[in-house]
Amino acid sequence: MQQLRNISQKEDGYVLVVALLVMAILSLLGIAGMNTSTFEMQVAGNDWNAKRTFYKADGGISRGIELLELNIACAPGFSGDIVEDIHVKSKSLYFNSPFDPYPATSPEIPGESDSVTTGISLFDEPKVKYDAAYPHNIDDFPPDYDVGYLYFGGETKMLEGGALQMAAGYEGKGKSAAQGGVAKIYDIYSQFLGPKNSESIIVVNWRHMIGSEGTCGEY
Repeated sequence: MQQLRNISQKEDGYVLVVALLVMAILSLLGIAGMNTSTFEMQVAGNDWNAKRTFYKADGGISRGIELLELNIACAPGFSGDIVEDIHVKSKSLYFNSPFDPYPATSPEIPGESDSVTTGISLFDEPKVKYDAAYPHNIDDFPPDYDVGYLYFGGETKMLEGGALQMAAGYEGKGKSAAQGGVAKIYDIYSQFLGPKNSESIIVVNWRHMIGSEGTCGEY
C-alpha cells in the first residue's frame, strides 16, 4: 500500500507534458504568422504591380502629348513607323475624331474586350486600331510583356471670346474678328498592361492652339 502511494505522488513527467504543450502552441502561432506574412506579401506585391502600372500609364500620357504635338507640326504626318522609341500605327493624328475607329461613348474603349472593333485583350494582339504603342519593338516580346498603347481623338472648338466672319481669311489660321481663336481639343488615352494582368488606363484632355505648331522634325 505504501508503494502504491509513493508511485501516485511522483510527478517527474509533467515537465515533458508542459514542454510538449508549449511547443504545440508555439507551432500554431508560427503557422498563423507564416500565413499572415504570405498574405501580406501577396497584398504588397499586388499593390506594387498596381502602382507601377499606373505610373507607367501616367508616363505614357507624357509620351502621347509629345507625340501628338510632333505629329501636328508635320502636316503630311509621319513618314516612318518609329518616333522617339514609339511604334506609330497612325501616321497622321490631326484629323482623328472622337473616336476613330471606335465610338467615344463605349465603356470598353480602351479596355479589355473580346469585340472585334473595340477594346484590347490582355494576351492577344490588340483588336482595336491603336494609334501608337511602346516600346517600339513590342512584337519581339511575349504578349504578357509590359506594353503601353496610346489612342488619340479630337475635335475643333472655338474658344471663348472668338467670333467668325463669313469673309474672314486674312487674319491667319485660327483667328477672326475677335481674338478668342480656335483650338483642337484632344482626348488622349494611355493604356498600360503590366505583369500579373495588371492594367491601368488614364485619359486626359489636351488643348492644342491652332497656329502654335512648331517645326516638323525628320520623322
